[in-house]
Amino acid sequence: IYDNEVTTIPILHYPHIVLMPGQIFPLTLFDPGSIAMMRNVLAGRKTFGMVSAHSGAPQLKGLIGTTAEIFEYGELAPEPDIGITGFKIKAKGRQRFRLQSTHTDNSGVKLGLVKMLPEISLTNPFNSSRLRSCDRKGDRKSLERNLRAFSPMPSYIYFMYDSQKLVSRVHTSLLNCGWYTDRGGSGKIPTSPEELSWWLAANLPIQDTWKYHLLGINSDIQRLRVELCILATIQVLVCRRCYNDLADQTDIFSMSAEGPQGAFVNPGGHLHETLTVYKAKNLKLVGNPSTEYSWFPGYAWTIVECSRCFNHIGWKFTAAKDGLRPDKFYGFSRKSISSALGKQDDTRPPPGGGHFPGGEPLSPAQQQQHINDDDHSQHDMADLIM
Repeated sequence: IYDNEVTTIPILHYPHIVLMPGQIFPLTLFDPGSIAMMRNVLAGRKTFGMVSAHSGAPQLKGLIGTTAEIFEYGELAPEPDIGITGFKIKAKGRQRFRLQSTHTDNSGVKLGLVKMLPEISLTNPFNSSRLRSCDRKGDRKSLERNLRAFSPMPSYIYFMYDSQKLVSRVHTSLLNCGWYTDRGGSGKIPTSPEELSWWLAANLPIQDTWKYHLLGINSDIQRLRVELCILATIQVLVCRRCYNDLADQTDIFSMSAEGPQGAFVNPGGHLHETLTVYKAKNLKLVGNPSTEYSWFPGYAWTIVECSRCFNHIGWKFTAAKDGLRPDKFYGFSRKSISSALGKQDDTRPPPGGGHFPGGEPLSPAQQQQHINDDDHSQHDMADLIM
């Protein structure tokens, strides 16, 4: 679909998933209406739109979403006890769009009138002040010397908006926090500025509101600048409900070719964005290990909860076969965790009401403070973008 083109596509309104261009995700559908919609999509150009439900907006008009192209699909055998037939797909995020209006057709499929959003490529900020007679030399070092000599601005300002230097800074930051590793079959981290910016947006363990702001940025240079700020602030991963420390940033690693965070779907059709970490703390195991429906072949999974508030955090994976490395790791569900700067205050109460086990109930003011946590994070992200 062309940039700035206005077109109509089927819309899937999915909670807690902010799809980024280049991100791969699976879906398992059991609702007959959703299955019919996907069959119609497959009969056409195999593309539908995905809009996140995170923002709580009273209407979808004006929201930014991402088109998804289906590249794999198949029928699920009906369950013997209940006889429900499912339909599974794999799709990849492609282009950003702004939703202008929605309507439902006669078959019950939600359609959206969307305008495709272009990706803006910023030119060199000092091109106008360069000495054009030196262009014939062509090599990058000569160009940089040319710019430094004739620009009224210091060179460090140029470097702040140089896409290749931003890529280098991001790779250095990822190396320092341990995301570069060959263990676990990690894939290659992109080197293209645009691909790297979307890869980071999909893999950073941040709130939905922050991801939505990243999706709204139309330049890879500005996205990379914001993401560098985010990488500098993330030090620990905490329980989103009670802020209990769970893991350090350096514990994050890639278990799949897509990066440290991947999208997985369970047999019930629930989609989980799962972040893999080597080590974790303050968790409680629930139940016995099982290899059934494991997302990582050869590993058994066990449910883990926060030891303080009993919020479901994710799963512990342990090797069920000899020779697998690592022999154990954890998968955190992104909707259950948050990122924070440094060690958290253990006395901070959980958001959204209730109380710690054995503790006093929260006051209405405390409950409202934590209900508005996402609003605060939205303003924090706006500060980073500015």
